[in-house]
Amino acid sequence: MLKSRTSILGRKVGSAKVVSVAEVFSTPKGGLAYKYNLLCACGHSFVLSRAALYLPGEHCPNCYKKSKVPSLSNHPIFKIWESMVRRCYSPSHSMYHLYGGRGVTICPEWLGGSAGKKTSVEGFSTFLSYIGERPSPRHTIDRVDNSRGYEPGNVRWATFAEQAKNRRSTVLVSMGGETYPFATLLRKLNVNSGHAYKTMKAKSISHQEFIDGILATHKESL
Repeated sequence: MLKSRTSILGRKVGSAKVVSVAEVFSTPKGGLAYKYNLLCACGHSFVLSRAALYLPGEHCPNCYKKSKVPSLSNHPIFKIWESMVRRCYSPSHSMYHLYGGRGVTICPEWLGGSAGKKTSVEGFSTFLSYIGERPSPRHTIDRVDNSRGYEPGNVRWATFAEQAKNRRSTVLVSMGGETYPFATLLRKLNVNSGHAYKTMKAKSISHQEFIDGILATHKESL
């Protein structure tokens, strides 16, 4: 383990060399993580997280396209990340209606490429640096707040039991002096949940503010 972020400068990573620190950001556990600028012998510049520097395979996207050398796509977490991207941006994915269809998105730095069109080494390496290695085969990616997307501060490794507990954390809202689960009230008001979450995200409003807005607009009572 290197003791400083600068001691890695000049390190050879495959056909590339680490030339400078690109970014410093916080991890879920409150520590710091780093991304580095690399320059390949082919002349291509790219960015990788510190964790990705130690993984085997060809790291330069340009060189990888021209070779059959194993890449970061062989990392065990890659398929988890790729599935996360597909269910948010690929309408053909079996779970798209529960994610992308509801407005769930992934922060740009974890995509790296064009959302829905391709995945990238840079996007995966940044995601891997943030989330860390999978604690056990029982752990999967979980969003802490299901009304938000996959973004720093809202993603963790969790077991199915922990995720089930998270899903049971029902959001309660009020209407006419009575309290309802948010999902139940959406059904009563005949409001599409995808529309609701997209509107809340776009306007940065709470669940209660969304319901109040619907009632004010439609003057609907049950």
